[in-house]
Amino acid sequence: MKNIVDLTRDELAPDRLADVINGGHYKDVLYYEFHHALDNEKPIYNSDRLSSFYEQSENYYKNIIGDADQFEAEIDVAIKLGDQWFIMKDCGANYYLGFGPQGILSLRKACTQKNIPIFVFEDRIDNWLDSENPSDAVIEKNEFGRSVNIIRNMTAQFERTPKEYQAINEESIRDRLLAPINGAFEGRAHAESKSRAGKTDILIRTVNGDNEFIFELKVWKGISSFVDAVTQLSSYLAPNNNFCGVLMLCYNKGFGKILKDTKKYVEENFTSISHHEENKKEFRFRMHDKSDSFKKVTVTLMLVNLYSSK
Repeated sequence: MKNIVDLTRDELAPDRLADVINGGHYKDVLYYEFHHALDNEKPIYNSDRLSSFYEQSENYYKNIIGDADQFEAEIDVAIKLGDQWFIMKDCGANYYLGFGPQGILSLRKACTQKNIPIFVFEDRIDNWLDSENPSDAVIEKNEFGRSVNIIRNMTAQFERTPKEYQAINEESIRDRLLAPINGAFEGRAHAESKSRAGKTDILIRTVNGDNEFIFELKVWKGISSFVDAVTQLSSYLAPNNNFCGVLMLCYNKGFGKILKDTKKYVEENFTSISHHEENKKEFRFRMHDKSDSFKKVTVTLMLVNLYSSK
């Protein structure tokens, strides 16, 4: 890997890089965190010491891809701006709120404000640096994060003008989503594509063509409609699928109750990655792959408020 600047010894580097990200001068910024337990110690899960850092990060989990702050960890950071990588080993930790952790929080905040995915890996940065190129897993996470960001931004626009979407069906909304997705993924997104036991609403092929991201669109008709969507989605998954999404279109009054009911169901029936409601309208959880009882697939659930009183 080329063009790496090591800023490990620069205590002010995280805040300065956060300022650069906030400045918006770079497109396609990449931000990676590498979480690893302390040397010679087993990971400590659900520690009271995590709570303060967790609370400070609550507004940033909506942009995190991966398992963040699941255990007490020291954190390495890698940031790509243009063609230049900047790394900071042992940048901070998530079990206290000192100078280093505050720098990490500043970076998370900047990425969230600029809608940049925050990729978290349970590993050491040295293992990543030893590889000549990013692994397939890193590329796949990056591409899935991009697809979620596009859909998130498009549905936010839908919510600003809900009246425009009262008389159109799921297929029309799906087609409106496909245009920007295909623009970003160079025509690798398809509608009503064959996948295992049926046809998916949106299927996006990764850059190497091996893995696919599947998204299902459903109209909210109570929690049972969400359960049906997940059941249907699970029947489409192939052994190479690691990420997928569900988009629930909510035309009903009382969106707050819909979120509350969904949160309760997700927490009771799935393994939640971030352990809390994300972005109030977005959840991320894991479910078992029917074809492999030992494999879990990461699901991003987005609820879209299309209720209109007129």
